[in-house]
Amino acid sequence: MTHPLRRPLMPLVLPALLLAACATATGEDTMAGHRLQGEGPFQRFIVRYRDGSVPARDRDSVPGRLARAAAQVRSSPAPVPRWQRRLAVGADVFTVDPPLDRRAAEALMQALARDPDVEYVEVDRMMGIGPQPTMPMRDGD
Repeated sequence: MTHPLRRPLMPLVLPALLLAACATATGEDTMAGHRLQGEGPFQRFIVRYRDGSVPARDRDSVPGRLARAAAQVRSSPAPVPRWQRRLAVGADVFTVDPPLDRRAAEALMQALARDPDVEYVEVDRMMGIGPQPTMPMRDGD
């Protein structure tokens, strides 16, 4: 027999478990399931290091790791990463100069993803829930 409080919670628990399973179903894909859309330019990125790793504990070690990953990108001119800030979720935002085309951005993200301390890397982009409605224009009232 189930506890009387468990029965009303079951319709809420199952969808939450399914959503959590979908969110973690990416396995070892450290590129956070985000494939680049469009040809670029791409200039801002987010990288999150695994909990307990040196860069997760010491943000001063992050710029060196970014520079090593950028050095692996075969692009002319070579991308120069600049660490910007650490987010509340523990991920780091960085930019690259010059902005990268799709091929170079993918190469940079793959170079970062090869670091065993990287949990995920993604392009920093504007997020939304869907198309934004357009406001109707008034006819000169």
